[in-house]
Amino acid sequence: MNDKNPFSEFALSMLAIFIFGWGYSCISSCGHKESSSASYITSSGDTTGAWVFMTYCVKDRLKCPSSAKFEYAGAGNVISLDKDRYRINSYVDAQNSFGAPIRINFQGVVQKRGSNWELEDLNIDE
Repeated sequence: MNDKNPFSEFALSMLAIFIFGWGYSCISSCGHKESSSASYITSSGDTTGAWVFMTYCVKDRLKCPSSAKFEYAGAGNVISLDKDRYRINSYVDAQNSFGAPIRINFQGVVQKRGSNWELEDLNIDE
């Protein structure tokens, strides 16, 4: 006698669809890279604008930018070099190409020119 439970077959099918959908979503979002653009931030030249622009620049270079979790930007992370020019030292927690979480240190210099921010230098330690 072959007693199949229709509920367990349905639940197994739904689980398979969920796993497939989740896997596809992660792979497609981790492979996406946004193009770097100086027009992301057009706020006034200050430490907050410098920090936000730098996060966009770093995300552009990550394997999985959607997983990026940046350190809170404090006074020690953004240093004013001169008018509208800033050095940023910090880290980001993100996934590598295998989906494993890693911490990545970065250092860079950004400058505001007119209404746009420009990246002068960026070093990422992976």
